[in-house]
Amino acid sequence: MSQQALPFRLLGAADLDAFRIALERPVARWAAEWFSSAKNIAFEIVDAVPGELAEAEDWSVFCDPAGCGLAWRLPERRRREFVEALLGAPLPPGGDASPMIEALLAECLQDLGARLLAIADAAAAPERRNGGRLDSTWLGYGAGAACALPDTASLCPDLVFSGELVERIVARPRPAGTAGKADLVQRENAIGNRRARVEVVLGTAELTLADLANVSSGDVIRLQSRFREPLLVRSQEGVPLFSANLGAADASKAIQIVGRAS
Repeated sequence: MSQQALPFRLLGAADLDAFRIALERPVARWAAEWFSSAKNIAFEIVDAVPGELAEAEDWSVFCDPAGCGLAWRLPERRRREFVEALLGAPLPPGGDASPMIEALLAECLQDLGARLLAIADAAAAPERRNGGRLDSTWLGYGAGAACALPDTASLCPDLVFSGELVERIVARPRPAGTAGKADLVQRENAIGNRRARVEVVLGTAELTLADLANVSSGDVIRLQSRFREPLLVRSQEGVPLFSANLGAADASKAIQIVGRAS
């Protein structure tokens, strides 16, 4: 029972929209200060890291000890164009960027990271690690990470935001008029304002009485259900209603309905 239970996060459409809106202003200011003329830095925010990016081994990670941070990479096909936009001048044909230019490129992207960590109120000093694959806690179902996929003509690097960074930014108070839709919308019918209590069944486990007597703080109990198996949502009377994924929303536990209970 020495394993560690990691945070589990899910992102809904409203969370992704709030995260995208929160990024718009700092990213625009970063681009205006680093590039001599207006550049296309458009990107799409998605709630998972595509397989080809997860396998890449050229990520630079800018992260604090609490796991709040982001990672970036510039594929070779976009790297030259990015450097030329940064310098406001073309590079020699076939020539590689000098160490000084590489340092300027790293400083530019680290500045973007610092701006985003600032709006997430990251207190600890972040560190930068160059080269390598993304940590497993940034990838996969329940990681809560978000990925910025640039448009085909965009200069924006590939970006991955850790679940901790996304959670902190999404949890910030939203300006009036930007709140997302509620997860459940009331039906305008005879049900009215009547309330019903539902239960979410996380899973079951069998322990011996001796194990139960020795359970202490920090122990991890393995449940019989598989990790990716949806949870059962049922009525207070035990009637199965829905299947759902477990996650978090606005610093609270939450579930995301994935279908009717079979």
